[in-house]
Amino acid sequence: MNPKELITQIKDYADIADASYAMLQYVWENIEQDEKNNIYKADKLTFGDKLKQYIVMKNSKGEDIVKPKNTNTAYAYAIRARFEQNKIVK
Repeated sequence: MNPKELITQIKDYADIADASYAMLQYVWENIEQDEKNNIYKADKLTFGDKLKQYIVMKNSKGEDIVKPKNTNTAYAYAIRARFEQNKIVK
């Protein structure tokens, strides 16, 4: 990676961080007050929060997938995935 590409990537990361932190207010307060529809309830999850219990779900093949207790929340994984989208591991 040449210096120009590195600078562009750093600027992209700064833009991503700005956009994600701009939406953090909705972590603590609801987007809209809708008593009939509760899907917009603030969940108070932030970066670094860990799962408090094991979560078991099924994949597309019907197999159980276990998310262990004390691992990162989906929010942390989403932010990490966005920052590492262009990384290539060989």
